Amino acid sequence: MSRTLLIIHENPRVCMEILESTDWKKLDFSRTDMRFSYEEGRKAAQSYPYSLVLLDARIQGRSGLDLIRAVQGS
Repeated sequence: MSRTLLIIHENPRVCMEILESTDWKKLDFSRTDMRFSYEEGRKAAQSYPYSLVLLDARIQGRSGLDLIRAVQGS
């Protein structure tokens, strides 16, 4: 079964480091997406059923947990 990944972090460089630090294809991830703001991350997570979401604990002064709650509530 193919997996999908969403990385949410304000710093694009951090997202790229996470993306490049692991061989996601070897782990059967067919899709890897990145978003760089709370709202972009929320919209992406609500619009696609990602297998794994990696996110920063604080995104633009907001809590990563708030983002998780917003997505679960949708």
